[in-house]
Amino acid sequence: MMGFCCTSDNKKFHEICKDMKKELKLNEEVYNQVLVFCWAQAGQWENINEYINMKKPACSPAAIGEICFGLGKREISKAAFLKVADADDKINLLIEYEFWEDAVK
Repeated sequence: MMGFCCTSDNKKFHEICKDMKKELKLNEEVYNQVLVFCWAQAGQWENINEYINMKKPACSPAAIGEICFGLGKREISKAAFLKVADADDKINLLIEYEFWEDAVK
């Protein structure tokens, strides 16, 4: 249900998502990861790119990267991993997901 609501262009459905978040007592990080996953499954990459490019992302860039990688979007995944603030974590993610060139920069 949440996947349908968050991927719809109808603003009414976005409000239903927010209501579901409250009803299910999801914290902000988990809720936003669910949104990213639903957008990724629906191919709404522009929404994910907006999250990645936020000054303070609504959820962890590492989580966004892992979700996108799992759905075969390597470039979006790499862009998210490059936004990870902690240098050691960023390098470890880049190595783990085989973005070798970016890991050694």
